[in-house]
Amino acid sequence: MNSTIEYIALDKADSIATLGDSQRSITCSQHVAKENYPSFSRVGARTFEEAATMVKDGRAKLFLVPGAYPAIANFLMDEDLVLVKAFKKKIPALVFGNTLNNIMAPLETIYHHPAVTCLLPKVPGYNSGTRFVDSSSNEAAFEAMMKHGERAGCISNRIVFDYYDRPTLLTLRTERDMSWNVFERRNLSKKDK
Repeated sequence: MNSTIEYIALDKADSIATLGDSQRSITCSQHVAKENYPSFSRVGARTFEEAATMVKDGRAKLFLVPGAYPAIANFLMDEDLVLVKAFKKKIPALVFGNTLNNIMAPLETIYHHPAVTCLLPKVPGYNSGTRFVDSSSNEAAFEAMMKHGERAGCISNRIVFDYYDRPTLLTLRTERDMSWNVFERRNLSKKDK
């Protein structure tokens, strides 16, 4: 597993920045970017905030963020960004797995992206003193679980578990529609007119 985000050379005119590794495309965001913007170069970011900065700095034309992202209001209220498109697209099932491949195994830590916090009560052993740790993406949650070793689990999407050929133990939410938001840099010359 390589937790380094891969950046690709971009032609800013046809590029879209979002969370995750653009080469593997296993975060929900990279998956949706690849499906909905197939002719665009995709660039990966460690956070949605980093992806937004890429647009504001002129390193990418568009920025994609799901409606479930808890801090989306920051982008909607950002004077340097403008929402240019919103659409509905299914995301893969959100699943639970652990390093022991045993749903009843007592775990020390469960890693997850903040957007799936509402699913934590569905995880076996939720009230057992297990520590829950935010990760920057579903992919990062999986990688943290594997690095942690025994007695660790994660909530991620099915694409991540399939990519690493690991079994899932529980589907927490089936494939479901998600709202997606596309931003671009506000044209300062138009704003000033």
